[in-house]
Amino acid sequence: MCEITPDRAEFIAAQIASYGDDLIELSDETWSRSVYVWMDGYWEVIIDLCMKDQGVSDLALLAKIYEGEDEKFIFKVESVYVP
Repeated sequence: MCEITPDRAEFIAAQIASYGDDLIELSDETWSRSVYVWMDGYWEVIIDLCMKDQGVSDLALLAKIYEGEDEKFIFKVESVYVP
């Protein structure tokens, strides 16, 4: 499950559009550059996104991941930005 408000989704879409390249599937290289830390109840992750023309980019996804019921995870997307 992924929780995201319409306003946040609109903001993220604008961030991606202003980056000027198309998103593509995450590559294996992405995972060696990702950052994650346990924050007393959830994982906070920063994942570099992949773009069509340049591969792994500096456009990053910031999210929190909570463990829900029945070992399902809840993803709360915070932002997409260039750090």
